[in-house]
Amino acid sequence: MSKKRYVNNPYSVTQKYISTRSAAFDIKGYQLGIKSEHSAQVYGVIVDMGLSPNLLGTLICFINGAANVYYNDGGSVENLAINNIEVAKISQAFVVASQVAYDTSERVSSYPVPVTNEHYIYLLTRGGIRRVIIDPETVDTNPVYKKLFVGYNTVMKIIQDTQRRNG
Repeated sequence: MSKKRYVNNPYSVTQKYISTRSAAFDIKGYQLGIKSEHSAQVYGVIVDMGLSPNLLGTLICFINGAANVYYNDGGSVENLAINNIEVAKISQAFVVASQVAYDTSERVSSYPVPVTNEHYIYLLTRGGIRRVIIDPETVDTNPVYKKLFVGYNTVMKIIQDTQRRNG
C-alpha cells in the first residue's frame, strides 16, 4: 500500500484514505434523502483530528445515521451503523446538533487536514461546505464548539465501544 504526503502535512496517507475522505465531501443532501430547500441545513459532518504525531483520524457522519472512521494509515471502522441502531442514532443526533455551529463556520473551497492539535470540522450543507476549527485545549471557552466537541467524541466513543464488543 503506497503512502503519499498531503501538501504541507506531516501525515503519510494511503490512497484509500484520500479516496474515501474525498468521496465524503462529494456527497449531496439529495443522495441521503434530504428534501429541504434550506441551504444552511447540515446533512453531514467530517471531523479531522490528529490522534498522535503519525496518526490522523477522520470521522464521517451523515444525517441518515451513517458513521465511519478512516485513518491515514489505511485503517478504518465502517458500516457499524447498519447493524447497530445506537450508533446510527448517536451519529444522526450529532449531525442534527451540529447545525448550531453553522453561523460561526466559514465557507471553504478546499479541505485541508490539521497540522497541529486542532480539529477541523467540516459541515456539509446544500449551500456548500463550511468549516469550524476547534482547539481541544480551549474548547471550554466557546459553548458552540464545546457542543460539537462533545458530540463527535460521543460518536467516536460509541464506535469504539461497539467495535470492542463485536471483536
